[in-house]
Parts: sequence; C-alpha cells; structure tokens
Amino acid sequence: MSAQRCRASLLTCVGDSQPIKLRCIRAHTQVKRLWPSRFATARLSDDEQFNLPEGPRALFAGDALTRALAADLLAGNGPFKPDPLWASPFLVEAFADDYPIVRFFAANGLTRPEVPWRATTPDYLAPATARNLLLKQWRELIFPCTSEARRQARLLAAKLTACRRNIDLEVGE
Repeated sequence: MSAQRCRASLLTCVGDSQPIKLRCIRAHTQVKRLWPSRFATARLSDDEQFNLPEGPRALFAGDALTRALAADLLAGNGPFKPDPLWASPFLVEAFADDYPIVRFFAANGLTRPEVPWRATTPDYLAPATARNLLLKQWRELIFPCTSEARRQARLLAAKLTACRRNIDLEVGE
C-alpha cells in the first residue's frame, strides 16, 4: 500500500493505519523491555583505572590522540574551562609525554592567562634532558606549598601510564 498522508498537523501514516507517533511509542516500550535482557550478562570491569576521574585517565592511559585531546581540554580549550589549580598538576605530568602534540597542549595550558603564576611557555620540542629540567622547575612553581600534592599527581600519572598501550598513529594526506 502506498504511503498515505494525514492532515498537515497530524503525523504521517506509512503503509498502514498506525500513526508514526503510536509506532514510536511501541518501539520505545519494546526497547525498554529488551534492554535488561540484552545486557543481563554484562559485567563491570575489574580494572581499577575505571574508578579514576575520566580527564586524568584519558590524559595518561589513552592512546596518543586521546591524550592530546585530553591535554587540550584540560588546558581550557574545550567547551568548559577546568579550574587551572585542579588541572595544572596533571598538565605538568603530561609535559613528560613521549608525543610532542601532548606536550604542546600541556605547555599551553600551563601558561594560559587564567593561571595564577607567570612563566614563559616551555619548549615542548626540546630534548628529553632539557624537558626533564623544565619539569622539575614546573613542579616547583605549581606546587610551592606541599610536596604531597606533587607526589599524588606523579603517582596517579605513573599508575595510569602503566596501563597505556602505545599505538602508532598514521596521518594520511
């Protein structure tokens, strides 16, 4: 049967006498009934990293692209601007990443106008020895009061970095 059109203010009927709204309601109630049975055998992950905050987890345990996007978000370039005092310890540790683009976003986040300290943007392409010296300076600058906050950020970064699987990414042109 061909599609029939109801009045313009009503819903379109397609091939049968049931309005679309009624069919949508039926489909949604069927989904609600099928949902529990479909995932009845699903199990929660035993991996402890999924109990940690998503931002730091993506920043340290994700692949290179995920880490770069997380660094960019924590640097305040996303739809929300995280508190720089909260995000900066993670960005300092992200500056030790192997990938330059992650270091680029971390460095920009550490020197954005909203941070309470003033420093020049570190060279994210510097050799590892120079970056390690910068890391030490940044850790002292950002955590002047307590070494406990510094230690906690480093431990979390080390824990999540151990979960990471580095996958080489290729960018096609």
